[in-house]
Amino acid sequence: MKKLNTPLSWTAFCLIICLFGSCAKSILYWNQAIKSFEQGAELELKNHYADRLNVQGDLELAALPNLDELVPPASAEVPTGTSPAQFYQLADEKITMALAAPGPLVKEDKLGNALTIKALTSWKTGQAEAARINARAAVEAFAGAAEESPRDEPLA
Repeated sequence: MKKLNTPLSWTAFCLIICLFGSCAKSILYWNQAIKSFEQGAELELKNHYADRLNVQGDLELAALPNLDELVPPASAEVPTGTSPAQFYQLADEKITMALAAPGPLVKEDKLGNALTIKALTSWKTGQAEAARINARAAVEAFAGAAEESPRDEPLA
C-alpha cells in the first residue's frame, strides 16, 4: 500500500474535507434560521396578545401552541435576542448563508423550505421585493417536488 505523501494527494484530501464541512454548514445554518424564526414568531405572538390583553411582564399563553412540542428543537445553538425583529434578522442572515451553498439543501430536499424561510424573513425584515422573489423561487422549487402539499399553495 502506498502512502499519501504527495502534495496533490494532500490537496485532494483537504478539498474533500472542506466540501463535506461546507455541506454540514449549509444544513446547520438552515437549522439556525428555522430556530431563530420560530423564536421571533413566538415572541411576537406573545407580545401581540400581551398588548391586547393589557398584561404586564411575561405572558404565559397556554392557548398558544408551543413550537418546541410541535417540532422538536433543532440541535443548532441560537443566540438569544430581545425582540422579534432581532430574531428575524438573525434568521435572515443564517438562511442567506445557507442559500449561499445550496447543494446540500437540494440534496436533502430542503431548498424549497429554505427559500420559503428566506421569503418570510425578508417579509418580516421589511424587504418586500426580496420576499416576493424568494416566494416565487420557493414555488418553483416545490413545483419540482414529487409530492405537492396544500401548505405550499399560500406561496403562489
